Amino acid sequence: MSNNQVEYGGYIHHVSILFFLIVMVVVRVEAYSGGGSSEQCDYFTGTWTVDESYPLYKPATCPFIEREF
Repeated sequence: MSNNQVEYGGYIHHVSILFFLIVMVVVRVEAYSGGGSSEQCDYFTGTWTVDESYPLYKPATCPFIEREF
């Protein structure tokens, strides 16, 4: 085995480890920042918003609400 083949194999080994570490860092950053498709919603933090639009519920779309409401 020539000296160049040994150096090339060592190079591939180091590049593979570096790639693996970069992937792990990206996955961790996305997990801590809430990235991705599963955003979390905190129902206990925030402010109430006043909505003065009426009717609050439409009886035609909700069978459990009486027409008088």
